[in-house]
Amino acid sequence: MAALHQLPFEKPLYELEERLLKLEAQSDPTPPEKESMRRMRVELTQMTRERYSNLDPWQTVEVSRHPDRPQTPDYLELVFDEFVELHGDKAFGDDRALVTGFARLAGR
Repeated sequence: MAALHQLPFEKPLYELEERLLKLEAQSDPTPPEKESMRRMRVELTQMTRERYSNLDPWQTVEVSRHPDRPQTPDYLELVFDEFVELHGDKAFGDDRALVTGFARLAGR
């Protein structure tokens, strides 16, 4: 997880992941350290699942508005070749909620 845009309820997840990354950065971990890393991965997975399955309404809004959440152009880039976006009518500008354009799918 990148710590660029942390939500408050995600802080324990970031802290645990940071500890795990420090352990994994060691060149030759001992068997107890390997076991510790395995347990931390399991704990991180469980904690993430638990946190995101019990969000209150405001936390759900925060997740939906997260700046790092994928946007339509991210998906278009993955699915289509040569996407060319069509822009607004030049009188009022672009509507950021609507993306239109031409693209190639599988070379067509």
